Amino acid sequence: MPVPDVRYKPILVPSLLSVRARDDATTTFREDYRAASGEWHVTTYSAFEELVNSYVRVLIDAGLPLRTRNTTLCERDGSVSVPVVATLAGSTEAETAAYFAIIKMGCTVFPLSPRAPPDTIAALLQKHRGVTHLLFAPPFALLAGKVSEALQSSVVAVAGESIINVMALPTAAATAQSSADVEHLPAFMYDLDELLEQEYDRTILLLHTSGSSGLPKVAKYTHRSFMVQAGWYRDPAYASTQADLEGSRFFSGTPLFHAIGWIIGPILALTIGAISLAPAPGPPPPVSTLTHLLTSGRADRALIVPSQLDEMSIDAAATAALAKCKAIWYGGAPLGPQSQETLAKNGVKLCSAYGLTETGAVAGAHELAPESQRDAGGTWITLRSEFDYIFEPAPPTQATQSKELFELVVKSTGRVPLPFETSAGVCNTGDLCERHPDAPDSVIRLDGRIGDLVILSNGENVPTLPFESAACKHPSVHTAVIFGHGKPSAGLLIETTDASRWSEADLVELMKLVDSVNREQPAFATIFPSRILLASPSKPLPKTDKGTVKKKQALQLYADEVAQVYERDTGPLVGPGESDITLKTKGDVEKFVKKTLVGVLGVDVAELTESRDLFDLGLDSLRSSLIRGAVLRAVRDNVQGLANGRSTGIEQLERAIPASFAFDNATPQKLVHAVARLVEGDVATVTTSSLEQAHDTLSHFRRDLEARLKPFTELSERSQSKCTSMAALVTGTTGGLGCILLEQLLQDKQYATIICVNRATHASNAGGRERQSAAFEERAMDQTLAQSDKLTFVDGNIWDLTIQQFQDALQGHRLGLIVHNAWPVRFDLPLSSFEKSIAGLVSLLELAAIESAKLVFLSSVAAVKGTLTGNPAETVRIDESTQVPLEWALGGYGESKLIGEKLVCQAVRTVPGLHAVSVRCGQLMGDYRTGVWNADEWWPSIVRSATPEALGSLPSGPELGDVDWISMNDTAVGILSYASAPSAHGFTSANSTNVVHLINPKSAPASLIEKSFAPTLPAAKVLPYREWLKGLQALRPSASLKQDELISKLSDIPALKLSDTYEAMANADRHATLKVGEMEPFLANAVVLDKALATRFVARWLH
Repeated sequence: MPVPDVRYKPILVPSLLSVRARDDATTTFREDYRAASGEWHVTTYSAFEELVNSYVRVLIDAGLPLRTRNTTLCERDGSVSVPVVATLAGSTEAETAAYFAIIKMGCTVFPLSPRAPPDTIAALLQKHRGVTHLLFAPPFALLAGKVSEALQSSVVAVAGESIINVMALPTAAATAQSSADVEHLPAFMYDLDELLEQEYDRTILLLHTSGSSGLPKVAKYTHRSFMVQAGWYRDPAYASTQADLEGSRFFSGTPLFHAIGWIIGPILALTIGAISLAPAPGPPPPVSTLTHLLTSGRADRALIVPSQLDEMSIDAAATAALAKCKAIWYGGAPLGPQSQETLAKNGVKLCSAYGLTETGAVAGAHELAPESQRDAGGTWITLRSEFDYIFEPAPPTQATQSKELFELVVKSTGRVPLPFETSAGVCNTGDLCERHPDAPDSVIRLDGRIGDLVILSNGENVPTLPFESAACKHPSVHTAVIFGHGKPSAGLLIETTDASRWSEADLVELMKLVDSVNREQPAFATIFPSRILLASPSKPLPKTDKGTVKKKQALQLYADEVAQVYERDTGPLVGPGESDITLKTKGDVEKFVKKTLVGVLGVDVAELTESRDLFDLGLDSLRSSLIRGAVLRAVRDNVQGLANGRSTGIEQLERAIPASFAFDNATPQKLVHAVARLVEGDVATVTTSSLEQAHDTLSHFRRDLEARLKPFTELSERSQSKCTSMAALVTGTTGGLGCILLEQLLQDKQYATIICVNRATHASNAGGRERQSAAFEERAMDQTLAQSDKLTFVDGNIWDLTIQQFQDALQGHRLGLIVHNAWPVRFDLPLSSFEKSIAGLVSLLELAAIESAKLVFLSSVAAVKGTLTGNPAETVRIDESTQVPLEWALGGYGESKLIGEKLVCQAVRTVPGLHAVSVRCGQLMGDYRTGVWNADEWWPSIVRSATPEALGSLPSGPELGDVDWISMNDTAVGILSYASAPSAHGFTSANSTNVVHLINPKSAPASLIEKSFAPTLPAAKVLPYREWLKGLQALRPSASLKQDELISKLSDIPALKLSDTYEAMANADRHATLKVGEMEPFLANAVVLDKALATRFVARWLH
C-alpha cells in the first residue's frame, strides 16, 4: 500500500509502525549484513513490530518503568516526570527494537555514544535527573562498569540524590522467554485521540553532542520531530531528489546515537518506505568491505563519511561501486577537493547533507540540481522550508575580504520544534555559511565554524578556526591544530603531506599565511614561528570516522613535544630574557621598560605613552609577576647600588620589591622612575604609603560626588516618574551572585522590568542576553531565564555610561531599586586598579538621586579585615554603627570597598530623602544547589593547592576566622528582602554609617572548616595555619624562573598568587568579625557549611 503521508496528520512513532505492520506486513523494513554468513538478513515490518513487543515484555519483567492506562500524562516538555532509560548499545535490528520498545512503554530513550569517556557519560546521566536505568549491550559491559563506578563516586551519589540502575540489555533470544502479560502492553494509548495531542509533543528520544567544547549538550526529540522529517523528504523543492525514495535501498552505517542515524535509518523507512541497509556491528569497515556491502546489498543510495570517501576515491573497484548508485550522500565534514574531483570524473553523483544533533536535518544538496545552482560546483545546499533562518554576520575575527560570511541560526516554527535551543526559539549552529546570490534566504554553502577557542593562561581567548584554516591553505599542510590551552601564548601543530620535504622556505610561506591572521587578532593571540610544531610521520594525528582530526587526542599525543616548545622558548619577551641589558642612563631604563612591557603585554610601543594606564593594556597578576621578575634580573646585572652600600644583594632586593611592584607603578612613566631608583640602589622610596594613597583617593571621590550631587542638596522633594510600573537595575548580573540576584528578581512581581548592566568585553561578540544565558549555563542554572521579556541589557563600563543611557534603558518605567554588585574580586590588586569601579559607584549614586531610587552597594568584610601594627592581638566584633578608619581595610580591594561605603554615607547625608545602604557581606560561599563557587577566591585557592602534586596540605586555626560563611542563594534573598522592607533603617540618614552586615547568623568556630573540607581531601595533611603558610612561602617563585616555569607553578599552586593575603591574615594583630544587626531576621534560614556542602564545592574546583 502507499506509504501514508504523515506531514499533516499527527501520528505517533509506535502507531506508525503498527500501521505499516498491518498494511505492509511482508514488506522489507531493513536488512542487516551478517558477517559470519556473508548474507543479508531481512526484517519485515510485521517481524520488527513483533520484536518490539517482545522487548516491551522482557523490559517490563526486568523492572523498567511502564506508563499504563492509569498513568498521568507528562508535561509537554518531556520533563523529569517521564522516566528516561539510557543505553550503551549498537544499531542492530534487535537493539533498534529495544529503543522502539522503550518509547512504546511511554519512556524516553537516551542512546549514549560509547566513544565518550566514562566520566563524561556519568556527568550526562547526572545532569538529566530523570534517568532511571542504564542498559548496556554485551560489547559495552566494560564501559558500563566504569560508568557505574563514576556514578557511585560522584557528588550526586554521595548526596543520595539519584540512583541509576545499571543492567544488561536483554538479548533478542531472551525476549521469547518473557512472562509479562501481553495485555499490559500500552499500545492502546497510541490510538486514543484525546491522548494524541499531548503525546505528540512528548520527548521520546534524547541525543547528545560530542562535547568537544565542554559537557555534551542534550537535544530533545519528540514524535513531532520525526514525523515532520517526512516534510523534508517530500518537500517540492526536493521533488527531483526524493521522488523515488520509496523502495530505495539506502545504505548507512551511522549509529543511532547520532540524529542522522535515526533520520536516514528507521525514520526514513517508516515515513517514506526506503529500505535501510546496515553493516555488521563493529568498527567502520575498510574500503574492500564497504565496496562489497554496496554491491551485495544492491544499494542505490548511501550515506558515507568523507574520510571513507577519500579512501574509496583511490580504489577503482570502490569508485565503480559508488558510481552504480543514484546518489552518494556525505556530511559531518568537508570532502577534500581532490577526492571530489576524482569521484566526479568517475561518474559518482555526490550530494552533501547538513544537520546537527541540536536541530536534526537542516539542508541538503539536490540529486538533480535546479538550473540556478548548476554552476555552483555542487557544494550549495538548500535549507529545509519547515524552519525559519537568521543570518548573523560573522565576527570581524572570522570575516574575509573575498566573501561575506554569516553564522546560520535556525529558528523554530509552529510546525517544527527545535530539539535544542541556545535561546528561546532559536539554535545558533556555530556554522559559518555563504549565501547563494540567486537564493540568499534558502541556499547556502558552508564555510567553517565559529567560536572555537583556546583559553590562554591569562584567561584570554584565541580563536582556532582562522589560524587553522589559514595554515591549511599551504599546499604542504594536511592538518593544523592550534594548541596553547593554559599557556601564555598559542601555537600550531602541523601535519604535512610529506614531512621529508618540509623546508625552511615552507615555514616562511606558512608564516605569511599565519601572519595574515595575526594582523587581524589582538596582540595576545599572536602566533610566532617558534610556536610551530611539526607532527612526526611516525605519530599521525588521530582522526574521526569522518576524517576530521580529533583535536583533544592529538594534543594529548603530542603533549611532550608541545611542552618542549614552551621550554625552549620563552615567547615574545624581548626584554626580560636578555643577558646583556645595560641600565646606565635614564634612556637605557626607558628602553628596557618599554621592551619589557611590549613583550609582557603584547602591545605596540606607540601605545606606551607616559601616563597610559597599564591595567587598560591588560596588566594582571600574572603579567605583574613577569614584569617584577624581569626587573629583578635586570637590576641584579646593573647593581650600582652594591658599590655605594645602599643594597646588600639580590636577596634584599627581592624582599624590598613587593609583589605589587607593577601594580603600584602602573604607568610607563612611574615604572621607569621606580626602576631607575632601584638601579641607583634606592629601594626605600620605590613605593609610596598605601594608606596615603587611600586617603588621597577618598578625598578625590568625595569632591567628585559633592559636585555631582550639588543640584539636589536643597530640594526637599525631588521629581519622580508618574509611571506606576517599577524597574530594578542590577550591575554584574553575569557573575555568581549577580546570576542568583537576577533569578530572584525575576520572581518578584513588583518589578515590571529589570535592567542588567554588565561591562563590555572584547573577548566575546555576544550580546547581553546571550552572555547572560551563557553565564546561567556556566553556573548550572536555568538558561531560559535569560530569555525573559522582563530583562533589558545594557553593555558597557559603568563609569563610561551616561545618566541618559541609564534613563533610556528605563523605557518609561520608574526606577525603584539599584543593586550595585559589579566589582572585581581581586585581593592581589592595589587600590589604583579599583578607581574606575569607585567612579561607577559615584555615577549610580547620582542616578539614584535623580530617579529617587533606593541604592544597595554590596561591600565586603575586607573593608575591616586589615591589620593595625603595634596593637596587642585581639578579636574585634564590629557593629554596624562602628566608624571604620581606612587603616582597617585589607589591601586594595578592601580599601576600595571601604571608600565606597563612605561615599554612600556621604550621599545619604547630602541629598534629602535619598535612600542608600552599603551591605557589608561576610565570606560568601557559592551556590549551595550546584556547588559553583569562584575557584580563584582565597579559600578555593587553598583547596586547589592542597592536592598531593602541590602543597598537599590544608591550614587550620583561628587565623581563618569564625565561620559565618553564607551561600550566595541566602545572600540574594537577604539583600532583596531587606531592600523591600519598609522598616529598613540602614537606608536612611538616621543611620550613622548606612552600613548593614550580611553574615550567617549561625556562626561557628574555625574548626568547622577543617571538619567540613578535610574529609573531601583525604590525602591532604591538616597543618596549623602558620606551618601551612611557611610551606607556601617556601614554594614562592624565584626571580630566576623562566616565564613558562612561573606560569606552570602559579597554575599548579594557585594559592601563591594570594600569598600576601594569607600573610596578612597570619600577621593580623586584630581579627575582625562582623556582628549581624538589622538583616538578621532575613537570614534566619541560611544554610550552614557542612561536609556535604564542602564535597559539592570541592567536586567543582578539582573536577
